[in-house]
Amino acid sequence: MKLRTFLKVAAAGGLLLTLQAQAQTYPTKPITVIVPFAAGGGVDATARLVMTKLADILKQPVVIENVAGAAGTIGSLKAARSPADGYTLLFAVASPLNVAPLVAPSAVKYDTFKDFTPLATAAIGPFVLIGRNGLGAASTAELVKLAKAQPGKLNFGTDGVGTSLHITAELIKQRAGLDMVHVPYKSGPQVLTDVAGG
Repeated sequence: MKLRTFLKVAAAGGLLLTLQAQAQTYPTKPITVIVPFAAGGGVDATARLVMTKLADILKQPVVIENVAGAAGTIGSLKAARSPADGYTLLFAVASPLNVAPLVAPSAVKYDTFKDFTPLATAAIGPFVLIGRNGLGAASTAELVKLAKAQPGKLNFGTDGVGTSLHITAELIKQRAGLDMVHVPYKSGPQVLTDVAGG
């Protein structure tokens, strides 16, 4: 879906929800978009790009509010508890909505299917496996060989326990028969900073 088409669909979806709820012109005030991850990460960067265009189309300010923590569930809970009036939106990925309820159901205090109404897909992006300089592995095959030669010695960082990145890494470990140590971070940018620093 092209960005312009997405924005029109998202704006129309918000308009329909709001008209049903309060029968007035939408929007009449600024819109808050909760990004349930830290500033500077991929989700945040995408939200800022998309929401700038949405503000232009709606002729109202769109304010990004980063509410990071617990694999996106803290920000998602804040969005779920906000009034259902179209003025608080959630810009999320699968981690807090689909993965967390399965991985840590007692920690998730919202119902993905009852508390949220999906509007549109904003972006699709691949996961990327990176390593520090000097790791001694220049491909996935070389990384698997290195990890098998040093069981329990290699670490991998993700943006938190139960996130899509964490589940994907665990799947790779399982399928390749690897023993590696998970290092959960509060946000993705922290992982990249540490990897870049060695």
